[in-house]
Amino acid sequence: MIITDLHQTPSDLLDYTLDYTSWLQLISDTIASVVWTIPAALTASSQSNTTYTATTYLTGGTRGQVYRIDCKILTAASPARTKTASITVKIEGD
Repeated sequence: MIITDLHQTPSDLLDYTLDYTSWLQLISDTIASVVWTIPAALTASSQSNTTYTATTYLTGGTRGQVYRIDCKILTAASPARTKTASITVKIEGD
């Protein structure tokens, strides 16, 4: 699943939340753990999750660059059940 493009400046510290509620309720499951894959040019200051959402806070990057971050969730009912989403972050000027 690809999420729409998001924009920030290198000095911003913005939260990015992916909501898996619809899918998880459909399969009667919840998030057990989350693994974010973040490019080295970006810094994740913190990460968290709830029963149905995963959130990361990002800062950094180089002006004019586009970065893809991935979020992989593992569910409580089955360690083999995963879903990955991607976010494209475009870094704009300060």
